[in-house]
Amino acid sequence: MEIKPIAANLVSEFVAHYPAAAGLFLQTPSWFKFQTAVGRSGEYLGFYNNNELIGVGAAIFHTLGNNWRYVYLPRGPVIKKDYLDKALGALIAYYKNRGFIWLRIEPPFRLDEIPARPLGFIKTNDVQPATTSLLDLTLSVDELLKPMHSKTRYNIRLAEKKNLTWELVGLEGYEDFWRLLQITAQRDGIKTFNRLYYQTLVDLYGKESLADKPELAVRLAQVKHQGQVLASCLLLFSGDTVTYLHGASSNEQRVLMPVYLLHWRAIQTAKDFGYKHYDWGGVALTGQKQKTWQGITRFKLGWGGATIDYAGTYDFVYKIQRYRLYNLIRIIKRFFKF
Repeated sequence: MEIKPIAANLVSEFVAHYPAAAGLFLQTPSWFKFQTAVGRSGEYLGFYNNNELIGVGAAIFHTLGNNWRYVYLPRGPVIKKDYLDKALGALIAYYKNRGFIWLRIEPPFRLDEIPARPLGFIKTNDVQPATTSLLDLTLSVDELLKPMHSKTRYNIRLAEKKNLTWELVGLEGYEDFWRLLQITAQRDGIKTFNRLYYQTLVDLYGKESLADKPELAVRLAQVKHQGQVLASCLLLFSGDTVTYLHGASSNEQRVLMPVYLLHWRAIQTAKDFGYKHYDWGGVALTGQKQKTWQGITRFKLGWGGATIDYAGTYDFVYKIQRYRLYNLIRIIKRFFKF
């Protein structure tokens, strides 16, 4: 097994033909471009077995301060499953002695498809959601409605009667999205990235044609009532999948159920453009209760999608003392909330 830097077009082609439907936008050169735009660096990797390209990786370098760094392959590396062990062994060797504290991976395989501890890696807190729910957009509208929770169907119909308007916008809708995101974060006790992070993403990919099926396009969906934006969400269009990345809503007029219309129109629009999957972007791991995810999970699963448990996030540690110190500092900051 050999790893060597490769061109972006080879990564794009490999990822485009990979069977996984959820989260692979994170391994596209388009997402890599966004990461560099917000100040990170990295490289594209090709995994070769007897000169055959059997996997790719978009590796992002994260700096922690004091020149401490780790390398992260979000939802990657993207590997043919039979070669996973060899690929991970080669990846560990590739980044050894390059100054990284640890190597972080998220193989795009289901939880039951890989060992509990692949090749010396340790399980860590998931960065990307390990469990998601996928709606099959090849179904008819009636077929999509049928498996929904009865309350979800009721709220959709209610919202459709309330003189709400829906639209897809680009950067011109960002101020409303950001305003509602701050309201939502305070109300639900969630953390967000900074203002520039999301704005850069929308600025880069908010004008890509959805009809042309680009590698990555971004839109903000909005629902208004009498000119006031009540709900907004950030949608990523990549490959055959539309991913719900972030949502935000007002504290006002919630009885109008704007969030239900927000997603129902987004689902119908994605179908119209020929996309095959609507990825809800993360739910609580099957069989586990997570307090902060309970309401979100209940809402998302109410739409009747298929739940998928991915393997999650793993670290291979090169410098154990620094790794432990970093995690200790994180725990202290979280405990004292600073």
